[in-house]
Amino acid sequence: MSTNASILPISFLKINHRDHHPELNQVVLNLITEHQAGIPLMMQAADGNQVDTQAFSTIVKSHIESLKSASHQHITLIADAALYTTLILKHLKTQKIDFISRIPMRLKKAKEFVQTSTNQTFNSIDENYSYIKQTLTYEDIPQQWILYRSGYTQTKQSSTIKKELLQKSLKEAKEIKRLTKLHMTEHPATQRVLNRTPRKGIFSVTPF
Repeated sequence: MSTNASILPISFLKINHRDHHPELNQVVLNLITEHQAGIPLMMQAADGNQVDTQAFSTIVKSHIESLKSASHQHITLIADAALYTTLILKHLKTQKIDFISRIPMRLKKAKEFVQTSTNQTFNSIDENYSYIKQTLTYEDIPQQWILYRSGYTQTKQSSTIKKELLQKSLKEAKEIKRLTKLHMTEHPATQRVLNRTPRKGIFSVTPF
């Protein structure tokens, strides 16, 4: 059996999982597939703590150029928001590769787009989904940004917010009830409790 000195081991690591299972070890598989049949075009195993933005940059530089040279068709790259960095966008522009990607909400322009969308009329797709789009130039690349809205998601989020507010109100009411049982001028525990009480709420406490 021949050995290759360039082959490096990968690390299975416990990290902050997005699916809320920190007890599980994780390993990452970088994968590029063909869009119609889902045939893998490139696979690369990586450490469990791989940073997506750094990995995407390496993949785009090392592999997309080879795929473009081997293909006789125009390439459109579809990826997550980790693709949308200044370095990668410049590389895609240089290679004249189109892309479809989610926009990171940390961007100022993305936040402004969402904020101004409240005053715009969304175009209906079906009974659940609607959208608006904006044409702009970002990182010297002409683009179309599309904001989708889901009626089901909005209803679910509204229900979750109401539940969280109710739980917070019940907790604050319980704390206020406990404070009213303490003597405001003589009991030293009162001041300690008040110091721990969140400053965002305004409370009226009547001592006995």
